[in-house]
Amino acid sequence: YGTNPAPFGEANTLAQAKNTSVESLQRAGLIHAQGGQVRLLGWQDYAPGEWQPPDDERATVWADLHRLIERHKEKGDTGAAALLLTLTRRFDMYTLANYLYTVCDKNGWNEAGFYYNVLAQSWREICELADRMGGSGQQADLL
Repeated sequence: YGTNPAPFGEANTLAQAKNTSVESLQRAGLIHAQGGQVRLLGWQDYAPGEWQPPDDERATVWADLHRLIERHKEKGDTGAAALLLTLTRRFDMYTLANYLYTVCDKNGWNEAGFYYNVLAQSWREICELADRMGGSGQQADLL
């Protein structure tokens, strides 16, 4: 289903198979559940600038990746690099972006796959920019 709505019962079965619950996934900010329908949140569900990593104790690789995609789309490599400075799981986000691109490609979800691929292709430059910003104090100005 990806970011498309699925019936609650199916989502609950899938969640329980992974030893979690729809409610836990919703509290963690990974899904939207309403009216008997459940869907994963994608990058477009994260509004620009409303989130700061130090303020979120429930941060997940999924949410971090999608916020990074949103920032990259809005502010390019430099904006993504500034956000990346505040995140701790670089390798996990890169791995997830590549994996999700593969899933999207196999399912014909071209629009969603495009953004994962763009981020993955820009990853080296984003990391290099983040590393250069790390000691310069620029990150606060770019967020």
